[in-house]
Amino acid sequence: LLPELQWYRGLSGVLHAIYFAGCVVWIAKTTGRARWLPVAALLAGAVKVLVEQPWDASFPLHELLRIAVVPQAHLGGAIVGTAAGLLLRQRRRDQA
Repeated sequence: LLPELQWYRGLSGVLHAIYFAGCVVWIAKTTGRARWLPVAALLAGAVKVLVEQPWDASFPLHELLRIAVVPQAHLGGAIVGTAAGLLLRQRRRDQA
């Protein structure tokens, strides 16, 4: 989807996908009051991914980060991981 990132070979997108898929599956496996922790983990990850996106060069956090990050990979990983987690959850539900 982003041909300008063909040079990128990092694993951060994959790590984000695994994290978000794990959070979705974790939410599905917990019930009641115990569900707050996986929901908080999923929300914290979403906030992190959204905050690091290049919305505008004047965004204050860009000045603070000052690190080489490919936030598009993180966002893509978060989206793919969430979708994979939902698919895993549905598949397990269908097998039960």
